[in-house]
Amino acid sequence: MVLFIFGATGDLTRRKIVPALRSLNIEGLQIIALGRKDLNDKTYEQFVCGEGCFDDIHSRPKYEKVRFADSVVCEHCDAYHRKGEINYFYSALPPAQIASVIGYVGGVKRAGYDVRLLIEKPFGYSLANALELKRLLDKWDLASDVYISDHYLFKDGIRTLEPKAFDSIKMVSLESLGLEMRAGYYDGVGALKDMVQSHFLNIAFKLLDDPVSEFKDFEVVAYERGQYGNGRDSGYAAELGKTSETETYARVVLKTRKHAFEFETGKAFDRKVGFIDCDGEQIRIDALNDDYLRLFTDFFADRKKDFATVENSILAWEIVERIEQHRTGLKHYGVGTPVKRVLKDQIFLAK
Repeated sequence: MVLFIFGATGDLTRRKIVPALRSLNIEGLQIIALGRKDLNDKTYEQFVCGEGCFDDIHSRPKYEKVRFADSVVCEHCDAYHRKGEINYFYSALPPAQIASVIGYVGGVKRAGYDVRLLIEKPFGYSLANALELKRLLDKWDLASDVYISDHYLFKDGIRTLEPKAFDSIKMVSLESLGLEMRAGYYDGVGALKDMVQSHFLNIAFKLLDDPVSEFKDFEVVAYERGQYGNGRDSGYAAELGKTSETETYARVVLKTRKHAFEFETGKAFDRKVGFIDCDGEQIRIDALNDDYLRLFTDFFADRKKDFATVENSILAWEIVERIEQHRTGLKHYGVGTPVKRVLKDQIFLAK
């Protein structure tokens, strides 16, 4: 059993993926770590989790340097491909590099190997890009082999959600942290895409019998955008090192013929709060759990039930692009703004 990790030196792999795989500790699993840094097996271990961190697992990861152009270039990867068993691939790369990964994995499949591909959310960076990635999956005959990773769908309380009757639902995810190490990625994305497209809509889809029919006709009732700091020399702008129109807070209200949906998400508040309120019944989503451990357990077991789908990812992009047609100017809020003010709609700084 072999797992190839694209983006093996990234922050997500270090914080979430490696700890999950160490906890799983599957006998016979060989991890092939693929990255652009000049590392070897030993220095990769030191870089990703510290010297000796793989002492207690069955097989230490192998590190291979790869190059990305129009395709993935890995000089020695062929030696690790295995006939007669599934070759697992996981991509923690940004959406702009996923086309190369699809082409590489598709080539492995055409060479006669059995493959599975897990793509970290978001699937695409726009509706047009998501549709292009779907076309590539079809071209390489990978549609039945692909999984879309959304770790929120594996959280306690969310994993067991089923379609149900309801009138309105509100989802909230407010964080105390700011950019951390994600400045390069986040500034091109923002709160709407990072949370609403990638997580909240996937959760909403679990509660609906037919998401496509539900969102065939809907109204954008409200779309508010905010950014922590004054927008010039404090908060987000100071961390980024420049001014930006990227929102770090978003509140969206949608209405379909049957339901009302409210999504609220943001960074740099006084504390972390996350919940789903469905007609007054709440599910907390801010507690930590082993969501990536569950995710990889199901990936290796070929259980697709709790994964996001390509079709729903495309639908989420369609909804988000409709929302963005109602884009408004940024308002600003202070770092450490109390969550209670947010939930009472008293968030923004006076001009």
